[in-house]
Parts: sequence; C-alpha cells; structure tokens
Amino acid sequence: MNEHGTNGELNENEELLQKYLQGELDLSEMEAFENSAFSVPEQAESVLAYSKLLDHIADSVEEVAPELPDSTRARVLSIAETLPISQVIRASGGEWLESGVPGIQFKLLFQDPDTKKLTVLGRIGAGGRMPAHRHKGIEECLVLEGSLWTDGVLLHAGDYIVTQDDTVHEDTWSPNGAIVLLKTFMADEMLSA
Repeated sequence: MNEHGTNGELNENEELLQKYLQGELDLSEMEAFENSAFSVPEQAESVLAYSKLLDHIADSVEEVAPELPDSTRARVLSIAETLPISQVIRASGGEWLESGVPGIQFKLLFQDPDTKKLTVLGRIGAGGRMPAHRHKGIEECLVLEGSLWTDGVLLHAGDYIVTQDDTVHEDTWSPNGAIVLLKTFMADEMLSA
C-alpha cells in the first residue's frame, strides 16, 4: 500500500480534493472540505491556488447579459401582468390614513380577496389610546417599534399577540408611541365608555 491507497487508488482526501477541484461537490460538501483542507498542508495549498485561479478567471471574464427575443420578453411580461407574483410596498410608499381616533393612523398593506382580512401597519402616537372595543374576527399584532399596553400586558418591539374573535379590549394604548403590524378585519365594534 502506498500514499495513494491500494493498487494506486486515491485515498479519500485526494478523492475529495479532486471532486472539489472539478466542482462536483454541493455547497455543504464544499464548505466542509474547505474547513478540513487547511489541516493538510498540500490540500490547503491546492485550495488556495484554485481559489486564486478562480478569482483571476472571474476578474477577466466580461459580464454578458443574454438578449431575449422581443416575443419572449413580451410573453414574460404578459405572464407577470396576469399573474402577479409579489406586491411590494416600500417603507416610503403607501399612505398613512387617519383612523378616526386621535393619535392612531393606519397604512393598508394588503387585503386578502377571499377572507377580506387586512394586513396593516398601525402607528400609535405617544399616549395614543384605542377606545374600548370588541374584536370581530381574530387579530394578530406584532410590535415593530415602541411599546403597547393591551390585555393588561406591556408589549415591546418583537412581541406578538393573537386576540381571539369576540374579545373585548377595555384599554389599548401606547405610553411612548408604537408601530405595529396587524392582521385584522378592522370591523371592531366600538363600545360606549
């Protein structure tokens, strides 16, 4: 038996090195190989040389953007128009709407066409207080900034609460202001004080 194993076969490390250099390893195998390769000086040297070679090739290759025939481009755009994949609303986009309650505004992000459930951002000014209300449908709330008192619990940024249908909130307010993400029906019944 020699350094290459029996009958001139490559040992396991050399086989992995060969697969690595030929690009035959998946990402996790490649990362594992690179982490272990530096414990074997010859492999470390090969990996570094290969890396430098790839960097050199990448630097010398001109970027090429494939040209699409007009018919292909038109077909792709027509699919995107008829079946929108995503809807993006930038942080600066959308419109903050007054809620009718002083210090509380909403920005509509999405309405599910089937359930009519809304996804909205809520902005509550410091001291803003929601009147007593009964929820019509389940509401989810994630505090993104600031803090919010609800159900006798002080929620901070990152805290999440689910309010069940028909739940009554006597006192929901923000001591220092808050931004919340709500999934709600926005059909709450306002209760008299």
